[in-house]
Amino acid sequence: MELKFYVIFTAGTVRYLAPAFHTLLQQSHSLKFAVVGNGLSTNEWESLTKLTRYGPGRIQIADVPSFSTIPHGLALNFLAQRSSDSYFAFCDSDIFALNQFEDKFATDVSPSTIFSSCSRLEHTPGAIYLGGFGGAASMTECGRQMAGSFFCVYPRDIMSSISKQFGVGFEQVARIDQIPSKARDFLKSRGIKEEKFDTGKLLSLLMADTGCEIRHRELSALAHIGGLSGELVRPRKNVPFILTDSSFPAAQLSDNAAALPQARSEEHRVAKRAITQYFAALLRSHVDGDPRPEMQVSSPIYKHRLDDITTAIDRSFGHFRC
Repeated sequence: MELKFYVIFTAGTVRYLAPAFHTLLQQSHSLKFAVVGNGLSTNEWESLTKLTRYGPGRIQIADVPSFSTIPHGLALNFLAQRSSDSYFAFCDSDIFALNQFEDKFATDVSPSTIFSSCSRLEHTPGAIYLGGFGGAASMTECGRQMAGSFFCVYPRDIMSSISKQFGVGFEQVARIDQIPSKARDFLKSRGIKEEKFDTGKLLSLLMADTGCEIRHRELSALAHIGGLSGELVRPRKNVPFILTDSSFPAAQLSDNAAALPQARSEEHRVAKRAITQYFAALLRSHVDGDPRPEMQVSSPIYKHRLDDITTAIDRSFGHFRC
């Protein structure tokens, strides 16, 4: 089975996130990749093309037809429509590989299965999140499964057929009137009340209704930070960032409670913001010479993982420069 993952880089992020892509390349042996520019400057495009030298025969360069950055879902639609591979696979550009990962999900991929992984770091391990909007959501309020939005493998034949039939792709849906009428009729007939859907959520619901299995499993070898593409282009303060326990929930759910469907809480949003800021500051310390952020976290659930990712980033910049 041959897989090619599309990794999209948006304007202002290549020099910071290219090392993340390099870890994916180094910690896999036969996966192929297409690095995609979305609204890049000429200098960034040149940096992106240099990545091919790190994996001869495994890396392709692609672009989306726009002089400015277009929404992520629309970029995926463009790529999916031009793909002729058996599977359409993609992953976020802020996913770091800590160890070999390719063989860890090979048995999860099939012509009748959507595979997804890589929930963000703030999410409770094993949790099932409700709702259509939010990349981590994996179940509707009425209990129907959806795929994640961060690291995905879709069987192309079923995906293309359903997309054409319902007029639905990977675009985000913010209002019910943005959903094509045939897909709205489907939602109503199945008792699905969600009116907003994140990347691929509605498409995966429609595919699952035809018998396509949705399989979501976390891969410990991969670490998805989340939100870095947006954070890295925000104005920054040239002062050290300190990540503390106050950014995280005081008490974590038990294993049993984590398995129960739940809404994503405000605590998760606070934790996401803090984690993203910490790692953005760490990347800037390597690339721009900004002050290195500090970590004062004692929570065993978070500290070990954060330490591992910090070490992986430091190591990646030691071996790789874009």
